[in-house]
Amino acid sequence: MTSQREPIWFNPPKFWEATRNMSKDEADRLIDQVFQLAEAGKLDELRTYEFIGIGRSYLRQPLRARQTA
Repeated sequence: MTSQREPIWFNPPKFWEATRNMSKDEADRLIDQVFQLAEAGKLDELRTYEFIGIGRSYLRQPLRARQTA
């Protein structure tokens, strides 16, 4: 049985903004923590980071929705 997992994606510009004033070691620890949360499937905790997205980020609109917009 295969379970569908929600995609977890990383937004580099938001990450650089969030870590701009951090030392390299602090940023490394942060990204390690994010990877540990992702591996453990702790999506609620991952959602607290503004540079992490969960779910499909780019879904095409159906043709009918595009025509009415």
